[in-house]
Amino acid sequence: MRYTTIALLGAVLVATALLSLSLYRQFRHRAQIEKPIYAALHEIEFEHRSAPLRGPLFLIGATDVGDVIGLPTADPRFPNAWIAGTQTRGTQGIYLFPESARPRLACGEVDRLFAGPLTARSIAPAVRRYLHEHCSR
Repeated sequence: MRYTTIALLGAVLVATALLSLSLYRQFRHRAQIEKPIYAALHEIEFEHRSAPLRGPLFLIGATDVGDVIGLPTADPRFPNAWIAGTQTRGTQGIYLFPESARPRLACGEVDRLFAGPLTARSIAPAVRRYLHEHCSR
């Protein structure tokens, strides 16, 4: 019985170590992918910080991360929010900078945005959903 307990404890420790290593690798891989995307969005935010947007702005091929959508916010520190249009975090998430931003846009503006140059572009479905879910009617 004693050897069985030791073997079981050993198996649990090995499984815990393997799980920890797997989670660490996933976290590190995700960080390597996300870092250049957030860096590009931060650079665009910094360049446009002194000129608050009045409506949505679509930047085609703005950076290595592809198309970017700029949106006005109510935050005086960060008057504009920037979304990677073609890059997403899995099927549901988006890259938004600053992450705490609350974009301010009317649903009519979203409809016009998608009726314009975005019709031929490959904007991610998660980005389209986010904009439609966060617009004001």
